[in-house]
Amino acid sequence: MFNRSEIMKAAWEHYRWVRSEYADWQIKRGVIDASFSNALKLAWEHAKDAVAEAAREKALTEGPNAERAAAIRLEIEGLTYKSLRYDIGAMRRRLEAELDALAA
Repeated sequence: MFNRSEIMKAAWEHYRWVRSEYADWQIKRGVIDASFSNALKLAWEHAKDAVAEAAREKALTEGPNAERAAAIRLEIEGLTYKSLRYDIGAMRRRLEAELDALAA
C-alpha cells in the first residue's frame, strides 16, 4: 500500500532541505525542528494524505455521483472567470463542501 522507499527518500530530502535552509543557531535554539524523526513523520503524513486523496478522487470519479462531481469541478474552475463583484470565496467553499459530501 505504501511505498516505504519513496517515503524514506522524501524524508531524507526534507531533512537535507531543512539543514541547508536554516542556520545552525536556529536549529540549536529550537526555532526549527531539524531532526530526522520530524522529517520522517512529515513524510508519512504526506503519504497518508496522498492515499486518502486518491481514495476520495476514486470515489468521485467512479461512484454513482461521478457526473455531478464532474459538474461541480467545472463550476469551481469557472469561478476564476467571474467578475470582481462576486464573492467567489464563499461560492468555492459551498461547492467544495458539496463535493466533499458527494465523496462521503
